[in-house]
Amino acid sequence: MNTRNLLLATILLSGTSISSPLWAQTEDPAPADPVVEDADMVEETPMEQAEETSEVTPAEPREDTTPTLSDLVATDPNLEMVEGENGEADEMVMLADVLFAFGSAQLNDAALESLSNVAVIISEYPGVLIVGHTDSVGSESANETLGLLRAEAVRTYLIENSEIDPETIRVDSAGESDPKAPNLNEDGSDNPDGRALNRRVVFIFDADEQE
Repeated sequence: MNTRNLLLATILLSGTSISSPLWAQTEDPAPADPVVEDADMVEETPMEQAEETSEVTPAEPREDTTPTLSDLVATDPNLEMVEGENGEADEMVMLADVLFAFGSAQLNDAALESLSNVAVIISEYPGVLIVGHTDSVGSESANETLGLLRAEAVRTYLIENSEIDPETIRVDSAGESDPKAPNLNEDGSDNPDGRALNRRVVFIFDADEQE
């Protein structure tokens, strides 16, 4: 058998079609798997980004930093708090010597910072009565007038330097009629320390109207 016949026999035995050349009988390549993009690599649309932003947990509300009356009194040596039977703050006392010169109803510059802090507290108490007190030096009528002028001076400053409603603050004068300490010693001599305590301005809070 010559070479040509041997080749023919080999082709016939293998079942290969003679009409196609051998190099064309290779199998078609398998189709490639579809490309699946990693979800983390997919770029988000602006709308999707906005939706994610809107789902962010809101920040907790800020705590109220407004000082209480106790806070203010604890940090200002010019003030004193008076508690009622129920333990609530009924009054706040400010010595007149801090606010005014002796015998005067004109506010001292040194007292203005304390009064500005007082304004914050008073705004929480819609019902406030400011009462001016004096010592016993001078006549009763003169001291009555001086006490009222001092209470009005404090009220005017608070109203002009805050957003307090003027209708919520009233004024009165006790003059020398309600001393906190003796104006005279037991032997009848002058008691300067006692008189200094009697010269004061008192803020009386109406607890029933407190917000």
